[in-house]
Amino acid sequence: MDVVEEEPVSETGRREGSAALLSERVYARLKREIVFGHLPPNAKIVEREICEQFAVSRTPLREALLRLAADGLVIVKPQSGTLVAPITLSRVMAAQFIRERLECGLVRRVTDRWSRAGHATLLENIAAQKVAAERNDFEGFHDLDEAFHGHMSIIAGLPDVWTTIAASKPHLDRIRIESLDRRKHIQDLILDHTDIVAALADRNVPKAKRLLRAHLRQVLRSLEYRNQ
Repeated sequence: MDVVEEEPVSETGRREGSAALLSERVYARLKREIVFGHLPPNAKIVEREICEQFAVSRTPLREALLRLAADGLVIVKPQSGTLVAPITLSRVMAAQFIRERLECGLVRRVTDRWSRAGHATLLENIAAQKVAAERNDFEGFHDLDEAFHGHMSIIAGLPDVWTTIAASKPHLDRIRIESLDRRKHIQDLILDHTDIVAALADRNVPKAKRLLRAHLRQVLRSLEYRNQ
């Protein structure tokens, strides 16, 4: 078998790769700060402060801000700076539509590919959710919630479906996370997850779809609660 020798990476290539990694890191951190409300709507993003906080230059920061603007999470105003975008109802509803259609569409594939290993992974995740809830670890709970739903797409053999869903829903997540400070809401989510897994394990596709759809629509009640 012929061995193909890799060409050495040029210094320019290394710099470009390093800059891309820095930009990705800044993007991910700022996105999380916005989604979790640490940077609230209409907050001003001061480039100098962010550069100092993240130990980066302005170039990767500005690249990250352009991506966040494309996500609708920040508003870049040339004369007055960059602001965190308000939560937009139309974006929330669009993300909810995408998520519900795609995730519920996976249910039959999940049941067709159901395994003991997949079942065990979901149950372990639910157990960890309970621990996070007891500790009032809202961010940890959200991460576990994401992993739970993401693993269903893995069981279905279509992990990229979850990647698509996750990319579509930062505004939806902002609403979801606002509701996590209500302990009863978290307990309801855990019960939903438990019931969904039981229906999947029984290969009961109609029931699993019904439970999952109702579960995903809880965010609509959160919207009503928010507007009271």
